[in-house]
Amino acid sequence: MCYKTNMHKIYTLLLIFSLNINSTDLFITNEYIHSTISDFTNELLPNQDLSISTNEVEGSRDNFRIKKLKVSSPLFGEIFKIKEFSCSGYKINDYEFNMYFEKYFRVPDLEDVEIALKTPSNCSIKGLNIPFLDNMTSISPQFTKYSLLTSLFTNINIDIASSYVNGEFKQTLNMNFAERIYIINDYMFTGDVKTIYQFIEKFIENIVYKYWGYKNYKELYADTSGDTSEIYLDFMADISSNPYSYFNNLPPIFPEILLKKSTFKIMWSEKEFNSLKNNFPEIESFLLELKRSVRTKLSQDEFENDIKMLTEEPMLDSVNIASLYDFYSSGIDALQEFAKSPRGLEMTILSEEGINLIPEKQLLDDFLKDEINSEVEIGSLPFVLMLSSLGSSFELADISLKANPKIE
Repeated sequence: MCYKTNMHKIYTLLLIFSLNINSTDLFITNEYIHSTISDFTNELLPNQDLSISTNEVEGSRDNFRIKKLKVSSPLFGEIFKIKEFSCSGYKINDYEFNMYFEKYFRVPDLEDVEIALKTPSNCSIKGLNIPFLDNMTSISPQFTKYSLLTSLFTNINIDIASSYVNGEFKQTLNMNFAERIYIINDYMFTGDVKTIYQFIEKFIENIVYKYWGYKNYKELYADTSGDTSEIYLDFMADISSNPYSYFNNLPPIFPEILLKKSTFKIMWSEKEFNSLKNNFPEIESFLLELKRSVRTKLSQDEFENDIKMLTEEPMLDSVNIASLYDFYSSGIDALQEFAKSPRGLEMTILSEEGINLIPEKQLLDDFLKDEINSEVEIGSLPFVLMLSSLGSSFELADISLKANPKIE
């Protein structure tokens, strides 16, 4: 669920950009849509006079469909447009459910959260086009050769499917770039919803009672006229810039979220590769160098000796080294095949026991105290900690690399 901090932001923004519904029962109003689009776009392209339009919007509490969303400006022309964007899932478009934390500084009821997780959800984005990128190649002749790459962003299709059954959360992401390059990412986690919910609920209550000093929520609501939206924004800004100040409000026992499986695949056709190679001759030089570097595979003894020479890490015991060698061996095999006929790569992580992606409290404490990590944004923190957990848990996982997965 952490894997995709940036994708989650894009997903939320697309939701905000697209809806054009006036009902207060639904998640987003027209005023909120336009202000959010303006704020987001102005971060990338400051001081633009934006034109935002949708051709048709229909939806209810549990679904929505938007057709022909377009965002443009006089200076840049069309910035991006979407032919159709649709989602379905429990209360996916319900205003009260999605705004509950911001309005009341509480998490929604556990029953609602469990139903939302256990109800399969699907989102589909058809015909995402970013003409702004493609137009950049016409600025100068030296950029013309990059038009082959920027044209990938003129017709993007994205499908996301999520489900939660018997404690297993599964999600699959499919991305299709102009029917030329394909990306598939699927993963499976396990975790107890109630335990995770209670951990978050206790953390929020600790902020209200211990950090802010309110005796109860009635006092908080009296101070905020019954709507905590403003204090919520202050809290989000503060925890982003100074996360360690909230550390002592975390409950002592952290829940577990166990990664059981993750697969990432990127694929393209022979025709696509030949086009890229013709446009970028340096690809041939890269492949020749790759062939030379992966021509010979080390034996396990040779690999172990090299690892011991390169690191003084005492935690690298025989089990860890054996796991590292398995990954290295599959990687060399895959890269040898890839260098001969590049059609894509696939990486798979499997763990029967599961890799806990939530760090222990002491590990998080050490991480936040370290000045080196002071520049890590709060939104990126889960992803950074997830990578740290994966890096220290090689013995629990079977990690393999495969060349040239088939386009499905």
